This record gives sequence, C-alpha cells and structure tokens, in this order.
Amino acid sequence: MHIRHEATETGGRFLVSDVPGAELIYLHPRPRTIVIDHTFVPETRRGEGTGETLVAAAVDYARRMGLQVDPRCPFAQRKFARHADWQSLLAK
Repeated sequence: MHIRHEATETGGRFLVSDVPGAELIYLHPRPRTIVIDHTFVPETRRGEGTGETLVAAAVDYARRMGLQVDPRCPFAQRKFARHADWQSLLAK
C-alpha cells in the first residue's frame, strides 16, 4: 500500500493511494502531541489491513518527529492496545 501524508499547522491526514476514501485524520493541538481523531476505510475494503496500516503510518510519523500520540479514535485505541511496542508513544 502506498501511504501519502498531508500535514497542516493544526493537524493532517494519512491517505492510502490505492484505497480511495481510506484516511486517518489527526490533530496537532499542542506541542509534541498528535491526536488520532478518525480512521476511515470504505466498508468494501475493511478487513484487508488498511486501517492498521494507516495507524502504523501515524505511529511511524510520531516516532520520527519525537511526538506523543493520543489515540481518541476507537479503532486506533484498539490497535494501540494490541501493540506493546507503541505504548511508549502514548500521551500522558
């Protein structure tokens, strides 16, 4: 899957080029923290790992940028709960 990242001063999103409509939206409400606000995958493409790929892209971005992550999206919360190696990134 090819992931594209679009950033703004207040947040951004990750998109999957070959899955139209699939996206993860994040906010950047305070320094050093991103909030995963919403993850969406079209119903016809669910169960293929697209959502997890989007969350993993946000995690990789946070690691590279030295950011903490606040996963408010229920899907992202479930993925964080299953990945022990992501726990250190959770915003306090």
